[in-house]
Amino acid sequence: MAFKFSLQSVLRYRGQQEQSARADYFECERLHEEKECQIADVEKAIIQARNNKKTEEINLNSYWLYEQYQRSLESDLVRLQGELNNLASNMQKAKQVLLFRAKELKLLEKVRETQEQKYAKDEQYKEQRENDEMATSRFPRKNI
Repeated sequence: MAFKFSLQSVLRYRGQQEQSARADYFECERLHEEKECQIADVEKAIIQARNNKKTEEINLNSYWLYEQYQRSLESDLVRLQGELNNLASNMQKAKQVLLFRAKELKLLEKVRETQEQKYAKDEQYKEQRENDEMATSRFPRKNI
């Protein structure tokens, strides 16, 4: 008779939960990286706007437009940094959930492994006992 783990359905469910947590974590990580790229782009645009304002000969209206553009970029940068902080927090929470799910799965796998080893020992003991009984019935003891 083959080993059957009584909590196999729970083990499978915990495995699915762990995979879901892993996917959530990687999604948070991807969004975090995208936001970092957006911030880098805005920072480059701010530097470029400052350089353009300094190098070009501009009139008062153009200067005002550059100032408005630069302020807009800076407010976008502040907003993006806030979103980045939120994403970092979400990523940390997702990581904690992933670690918790992985520990749960590992624990159940360890229980399964332990039960499987115990089952194998029990089966080996039963087989040995049957072999001993067979040997004693085939070869009875001789009285000396």
